[in-house]
Amino acid sequence: MENTPPFDPGKRHALGKILGIGTGHLKSKVNLYLDQGATIVAADTGPQGGYDAAEPNPWDKYQDCSHSHWHNALMWGQGISNASIAGPGLLWGKGLTRGRGETGAGVGDKTISLKNCHNVTIRDIYFCASVPHGSHFAILATGVDNLTIDNVILGTNRDGMDIDCCRNVRVSDCTE
Repeated sequence: MENTPPFDPGKRHALGKILGIGTGHLKSKVNLYLDQGATIVAADTGPQGGYDAAEPNPWDKYQDCSHSHWHNALMWGQGISNASIAGPGLLWGKGLTRGRGETGAGVGDKTISLKNCHNVTIRDIYFCASVPHGSHFAILATGVDNLTIDNVILGTNRDGMDIDCCRNVRVSDCTE
């Protein structure tokens, strides 16, 4: 994941407590593991939030902005393969907006977004939102092939998962 310490492809990388981060870029062949007690807390949204800008999309007028953009997230991957996010840790969308059309600089509105990826696993993670904080989506997956979401707790206050145009998807043992 860019914007964090460097990770070697093909290895498992354990993460501890990371507070107030903006966008992290997921990478192919990188397996992030959030240890017991590990917490990644989303930075406050806004000009100082550190989230990537929502990428241009000519279809914005036909769909709400949260479904049409992937880069303005706590973590995003586009075109990645053989990657995972796992472990008993917590992804807390504390600073993310709830997707009310806010797309300016530094605004993030989803926890994990994936676009056109292959062989991705999300397992054993707890997604937390605290009212009124929390993201529009815990997981936005579009065009992903071979996606596994297993034993995930979606403590969100809006959409848990949005899985669109994906193939070979397995969602199991998840609760809200």
